Amino acid sequence: MKNLLISYGQKKRVLEAKSLMLNELRTKRNSVDRNLGISSYDYERMPTHTNKASSSVEDIAIKYLDLELSLEKQINELEYEIAYIDTLLIELSQLHKDLLIYKYAEQQTWEVVAHKANLSVSRCQIHCKQALSFFESITTNI
Repeated sequence: MKNLLISYGQKKRVLEAKSLMLNELRTKRNSVDRNLGISSYDYERMPTHTNKASSSVEDIAIKYLDLELSLEKQINELEYEIAYIDTLLIELSQLHKDLLIYKYAEQQTWEVVAHKANLSVSRCQIHCKQALSFFESITTNI
């Protein structure tokens, strides 16, 4: 169960990074489009290969679009996997959920977890152990 929660935290960080990359790509593409006077990409029209310069510009545009589509697909997959774990975490009390996320998803030390939860380290460890047991029981019943 700890590995599932560690993976959950990693997926959330990767999702955030990929979302930022996608937004930057779209912003860059839109900026380039405006500078070149392109209003949008026309998917219905096949690119014409009239000269070498336009061919390389088209190739670059296609690579950017392929990258955007690939990132969108990866983001959708990550969102699905994260949503699945989120639905499992709903079953926990807010305290147990917070403790598991602090300790395993965010990989904080017990001292930081205790400070965030406003509890002693030993109480956090006890609650975390209970939460892990419960989390394990709900995941094995699915």
